[in-house]
Formats: sequence, structure tokens, C-alpha cells
Amino acid sequence: MMHAARVTYPDAKVTYKFTNRKPSVTFTPQFLEQLKIRIKELENLSLTDEEWKWAQSVHLLPSEFWDYLKTFRYKADYVDCKLSETGQLELTVSGPWHETILFEVPLLALISQTYFEDIPAVVDLKDYKEKTYQKGLVLSENKCLFTEFGTRRRRSYDIQKAVIEAFMMLPESGPQKSTYIGTSNVLFSKMYSTPPIGTMAHEWIMAHAGMFGVKGSNTKALEVWLEVFGGDYTIALTDTYTRETFFEEFTPELAKMYSGIRQDSGDPITFVDQALEFYRAAKINAKNKKVVFSDNLTTERVLEIQKQVNDRFIALYGIGTNFTNDVEGSPSLNMVIKMSSINGSPVYKLTDSTLKASGSTEL
Repeated sequence: MMHAARVTYPDAKVTYKFTNRKPSVTFTPQFLEQLKIRIKELENLSLTDEEWKWAQSVHLLPSEFWDYLKTFRYKADYVDCKLSETGQLELTVSGPWHETILFEVPLLALISQTYFEDIPAVVDLKDYKEKTYQKGLVLSENKCLFTEFGTRRRRSYDIQKAVIEAFMMLPESGPQKSTYIGTSNVLFSKMYSTPPIGTMAHEWIMAHAGMFGVKGSNTKALEVWLEVFGGDYTIALTDTYTRETFFEEFTPELAKMYSGIRQDSGDPITFVDQALEFYRAAKINAKNKKVVFSDNLTTERVLEIQKQVNDRFIALYGIGTNFTNDVEGSPSLNMVIKMSSINGSPVYKLTDSTLKASGSTEL
């Protein structure tokens, strides 16, 4: 998305806003002080020669993008954060779209990690890895293709590393042959030679709604994406302005060009039938299409969805918090950083769940 924003809308200016979905969770002045230090430290990050060479070898993006990323530096001044009188974190990011887009994931990871450093739950990495390994065995035994999406709300770097290591230990053959297909964390992808996997996020469609209007924004965003990437990375996100709107704007022509769709809110069970009906009406063989499920998944929930899918399309499961922050008696944070405006126009994410809505209602 950074590459797409840079080549299509290089002058776009945006704002992002942090939302804590659990208002009962509050933050301390000590937390804020440590967070500010870590945000400033982001400015020291740069793409190494070794990472640049690896990125070129896996052909994720055009070579010129990696050349640009090698010169890219985070600017901490784009981030403003403070505490409200009630202890809520008020954080915004403002600046050029292609220069601020990379803040979301590390900021959320830093917020989570900094918060949990003060939580007295002791996590044994060996036990955590074994628990994660057992999750992987169950998913593999039930032929559920799954990927790790847990960077944003991880409890710590070490725990996420243990998660990846657990999946790399899964059997290579037999009835529990590994169905782990990769991680959205590019560093761990490089470290463990496991595929980097992800899809477009809501902000791509939200940005087009802000620039061109909500009506038709799914179509516009997906068409521009194809202009940038052609047939690569063609999983379409369905719920930015509800699935009903998406299926109205996802033309049969686009459906043929996109390899699949992603469900990220609402009821995944009913979504299965809606997706099948859409492909049937468009005269497209659903068995050749992928559907990625990524909404607050657990092993048990995946098995329910897999049973409903019943091989009628290719199901993939992006599991995040349940992999990287599953500590008994110490629940994870429920938080997001979402785009709130582009070029001065407010943007809004509606989704199929009111709890996951964000942004200004002025649209």
C-alpha cells in the first residue's frame, strides 16, 4: 500500500487516529514517557544492505520501491501523543500518505508491548511455544490453511518469535502435515524463510472514498490497485462500507481479475453463503477463488468456518491476537490506528460490525 500510495497519490496528505476499543483500559504517565522514547527511536531504523538484497530476491515489489525504502526514515514529528484526564491515550499521525503509512503496525506493537511490560503476568516462552504448536497441529490436522497476522497486538517481540518457531516445527508429512502458509511480518519471513503474506487494508478503500466519494469507492480502489499491481496481491477487502455495498460494487469483471476476497467483520458463517451466491450469480467457479477470514479468529472458530466452507472455495485464515497475545487471565488490548482524513476530507470505516467502525460520521 505504501508503494501504491506513493506512485498514484504522491501528494496526498492524511491523518490517522488511535482508538482504544476497551475504554476500561487506561494508561499511565510512565507508559506515555516510555512510548514517546520508543517512537523517537523509530527514526534510527533503516533498511540494511542484507535486507535490501533479500527483498529483491523474493520479488515482492518493484526494485525501485526497495531503493526508495532504503532512503526512507520515520519522522517522529508526524506523531502526536498524550494522555487525557481519564488516562486514555490520544495519538494521531499526520503527514504525507506514503510517508506515514508505515507507522500503524509498529506503533500498535509498541503500545501493546509497552503496556504489558507493567502487567505482572509471567509468560514462559517454552510453554507458550508448546501451546502454539498444539494450535498449529489442530489446524493442520483439519486441513485449515493459516497464516500469522499478529504483529500489531503482540505481547512482545519474543512471543511472536516463539509463535513463528512453533509453526516451523510442524510436521512436513503425515496426517498433521503443516498447513501454515506464512506470516505478515516481513522480518520473520526473512529470518525463517517463510512466505510473507498479507492483503490490502481498509485505508486503501477509505482513502478513495475520501478523495472520490463513498459511492463506488470499492470499485475505484480495486481498479486503481490493478493498475499498480496487475494480477499480483489480488485479494479484495469486503467490509469497509458493509459487505452488501461491496458485493454491489464488485463487478463480475473485477471478480474475475481478483483471486479472492477477505472477510474481516460480521458473521463469517453467513458470509460463506453470501460469497458463494455472489460467485454463482457472476458465473464464476468459486472453487478457484480464495476467501481469507481474519476477524478475531481462534482455533475453534476456524474449525467452525472450515466446516461451513466444506471445500466450496479455497479458505485461508489470518490469525492475529490469538497467536501472539493469548495469555490466560491477562486479556490483550483491543485497539486500532485508522485513517481519519485525506486531503482534509474526513473518512469513515463502517464495516459489518458497529464495534469495528471508525472515523468521522460527516461522510
